[in-house]
Amino acid sequence: MSTQDTAALVESVNKMTETVAGKIGEIDKKVEGLLGETSAVINSFLSLNIYVSASGNDGNTGSSSSPLATIAKAISIIPEGAAARIYLGSASDGSDSNVYDVVSHHDLGSRNVMIGVYGGSNVTLRFMQGGVFTTRSGGSLKIGNPHSLTIEVHENRSGENLVNMCGGAALFGGFYGTYLVNKSPALKSLCRLNFHVGDSGFGSTFGSASFMRFNLSQSTETNFVLCDVVLGGMMFISLYSTTLSGDMAIYNPARRALNIDSANAGLILTY
Repeated sequence: MSTQDTAALVESVNKMTETVAGKIGEIDKKVEGLLGETSAVINSFLSLNIYVSASGNDGNTGSSSSPLATIAKAISIIPEGAAARIYLGSASDGSDSNVYDVVSHHDLGSRNVMIGVYGGSNVTLRFMQGGVFTTRSGGSLKIGNPHSLTIEVHENRSGENLVNMCGGAALFGGFYGTYLVNKSPALKSLCRLNFHVGDSGFGSTFGSASFMRFNLSQSTETNFVLCDVVLGGMMFISLYSTTLSGDMAIYNPARRALNIDSANAGLILTY
């Protein structure tokens, strides 16, 4: 074989190698895409039970026999698109309320998260400075059940909302009742529906908020509303046996508030 023939053969082999490498890259990208799609489908059907205890450890698995220590860790292990129940443990010795703090911003994305109680009813979910949840289209946050639960807003918390909604749903309370004790004068609303381009072709944000057997009468600071909606938003508000007090109101866009002491209603409100 001449030198020219050898050079041509080497060039041909190099081109073939480049072609094969390119095809392998394309195949890898397609496989990666399929794996992502498959993971999203699996997560949409996935329902997790995650346990948190005052005596837990964030290095644990989150099972009932190996509980975590913080809500933050529990949320971090929930896949996007999945549904999960986070159960906060109650002291088995009948001691005073176990307190679990929300101390940072938790963007739930498309996750559907319920925060409830196991082992009893002496549990408090306390919103501290910086503690807030965000929901988005396809996602939701429910606080309450299967036992009664107390939600407390710390007096030094400066945040105006507990849940910032860019779509999705927020639910407070449940069959066994939930109490909210607001000690912060800075609180303006429990849920705020924010304008978020991309949820619909109209450029509006849609969300829903539900309150069931939700009692706010123990709050020391009462100048806040349940829901607030910014320009371009539409929210469905559902209420059942919801007890307000003081200056509280259900809904307050631009101070057009609905004041009521005990609510059993369902209404669509837009702004």
